[in-house]
Amino acid sequence: MQASDTVEEGEVKLFDEKGAPLCPVGQIIFDMNGEYANANMQDAGTAIFEQYKDDTVRYSVLEKTDFRVMKINFFEEVEAGFNMICQRIQE
Repeated sequence: MQASDTVEEGEVKLFDEKGAPLCPVGQIIFDMNGEYANANMQDAGTAIFEQYKDDTVRYSVLEKTDFRVMKINFFEEVEAGFNMICQRIQE
């Protein structure tokens, strides 16, 4: 979908005149090794979770502090993972 100057009746305008999104944009990062979700010695405060704590939700298959539990393995259960994402978007 491209940014457009015209909006048809019933459509929602998604981008401004410069092409920037008008709505919040999210990202799902599948991080099997925890390199993005957890700080490590190389990060020096630059882990995604540290940079955006108020806007980041971390999940784990194990119960851990500051993580929500998610029992779907997106690498092995692709269809179940896709269905879960679709349900969350509809909420």
